[in-house]
Amino acid sequence: MFPTMFNQHSSYLMINCYESCKVRFYFGGEVVVIQEQSGLHLGSHVWEGSEKLSNFLQKKFVRDIPNVIEDNPHLLQSQSANSGGKPNLRGKRVIELGAGCGLIGIVIKKLFPSTHVTITDKKELIPLIRKNLELNGLHDTPSIEVRELNWYAYLYEIHLPPLPHFVLN
Repeated sequence: MFPTMFNQHSSYLMINCYESCKVRFYFGGEVVVIQEQSGLHLGSHVWEGSEKLSNFLQKKFVRDIPNVIEDNPHLLQSQSANSGGKPNLRGKRVIELGAGCGLIGIVIKKLFPSTHVTITDKKELIPLIRKNLELNGLHDTPSIEVRELNWYAYLYEIHLPPLPHFVLN
């Protein structure tokens, strides 16, 4: 059994690493658990760029206040007024291309619950992404979907959802 390790240069905790690691990240008060798998594919590990983009998103966008705004629409106006000019992802469509483990898409959905998120990657990584959605309690969420993306397919062969507001890679 391998010990739990904490990386002092980052906001994550690695738990019981061998062939598979569960990594805990902390973004905006939310815990995100990601399972990595060694040897599966380059995308089966969390890359530092994914962590940095997730940090950027939590700092640069206004967070949703789940369930409160739907019951009190006037709070949406006050939230926008207090946003300090930050853009809002509320109700937007976001697609993550080449998601690997799915960290960015999961962070977006946890921080911005009203956002529709599409997470894409190669066929081999789809089960890992679905596992990570399950680890974060998002596997039954209708406004998050996982799709295979073949980077070598012609554009007309790729069936993606309606045009997103944001494309992340």
